[in-house]
Parts: sequence; structure tokens; C-alpha cells
Amino acid sequence: MKQGVVRALSIPAAKQLALRPMLNEFTAIPGEDATGYKWAVGNALEVLDDDSVFEEIAAICLDKSHGESREMVVLALAKMKSPKDVDVAERMLDDDEVAGHALIVLRKKGATQSRKKIERFLNHPKTWYRAEARKALAKFDKIEAKRGPKEIK
Repeated sequence: MKQGVVRALSIPAAKQLALRPMLNEFTAIPGEDATGYKWAVGNALEVLDDDSVFEEIAAICLDKSHGESREMVVLALAKMKSPKDVDVAERMLDDDEVAGHALIVLRKKGATQSRKKIERFLNHPKTWYRAEARKALAKFDKIEAKRGPKEIK
């Protein structure tokens, strides 16, 4: 029943009412949750997030004790406008449970400065990590092509 309520509140119109309670609920559930309830709360956080909760979202993303339940919370970083969002996503590249989601964030942010860190995923054992790395690098190539050649000093 709780999961149904969480999913019902996973709409942008519920942001003011539901964002803080969802943050509290996510962190109150210890460790990984086999039922998928914690992941559903994380999904709600991705839908409801805003810049006012960046520090809390970043803390959840970096806390490995939450396991794969963080996947959708990581994606929330792609919508945020903190100067630290790319740094947090780059740090998660070393966490194999959510590295693929961090690759998505870096691609969506157009974080061309992360190119070297992403290139190592071109040979990752997980097929979808390799695919996300290729997508990110292709996007970066387009961004850099629009910028034109760098000036020589």
C-alpha cells in the first residue's frame, strides 16, 4: 500500500507536499530493500527533486549503503543546477552499482570535461555502460564541434 502512495505522489504537482517526506522516507529505510519499495521512493525523488535539496540528494547518491536503490536518485542530478552536480556524478563513476546512471547524468549535463573519465567505460563488462559511454562521447563531440577550434595562445 505504501508503494502505491509513493507512486501516486510521484508527479511534479505533488512536489511541495511530498519532496521532504520522500527524502525522509528514503533515508529511514535501512540499506538495500528487496521489495523495491526504496527504489520506488528514489524514483519519486527523481520526479520531485529541485535545487533546494541538492545536498540531501548528493548525500544519498554517494552513500553506498543504499545500494542500487539510488539509481533513480542519481538521475535527479541531471535536472539540478548546482556547481557541484558534475563532481558528484564523476565520483559515482567509481561505484559500479550506479556508474551507468552517473554516465547518463554526465551526458545529459554535457560535461565535456568528464571525457577522460568516461572513456574508460568503452571497455566495461556491462554492455549498457559501454553504450552509455559511447552516447556521452558522441554528444561531447557534437558540443565540441559547435565550439569550433580552440584558439592557440
